[in-house]
Amino acid sequence: MDAITLLIDDHRRIDLLLDAVIHGDLTAVPRVCEALLLHSRMEEEVLYPTSARLLDDGGWDASAAIEDHAIMKRLIAELSEEPITTPSYVDRVGVLVRLWRDHVREEEEILFPQLAAALDPRAAEEVGDALAHVGRQPPTGTAEAHQDPGASSDGDVSWVESPVT
Repeated sequence: MDAITLLIDDHRRIDLLLDAVIHGDLTAVPRVCEALLLHSRMEEEVLYPTSARLLDDGGWDASAAIEDHAIMKRLIAELSEEPITTPSYVDRVGVLVRLWRDHVREEEEILFPQLAAALDPRAAEEVGDALAHVGRQPPTGTAEAHQDPGASSDGDVSWVESPVT
């Protein structure tokens, strides 16, 4: 599969996981976090170095994307140490969702069109193969939430739908 198709498919897969969270299932957060950690690793190890080699700046700021990843990783680490029932847990999940959505929009609207123009079909497949290889590696971080026994998985997640200001 070519690189851009693979990454867009991964974006949509993570979006589907986030839909469960948005609809109140906070027990899905650990799966979202694992997917985000793996996706970040794929981008950091393959996509961003490839983009740096092939593209001029062109409006894409790789350092901002790497900073997004660092913030996501910090939030994931904090979530893994916090009970699901705390208000700050819900707040952190909201920040993570908004950050993810902004990050995906920037990649799909700015980076991917530039990359598509720079890669011939064979090279796009090779980059896709490299991304898939990284994606098959076991996760390197923890995304396990510490949910209190008997805690409700229903959360007030109405904040997720509000626009970022």
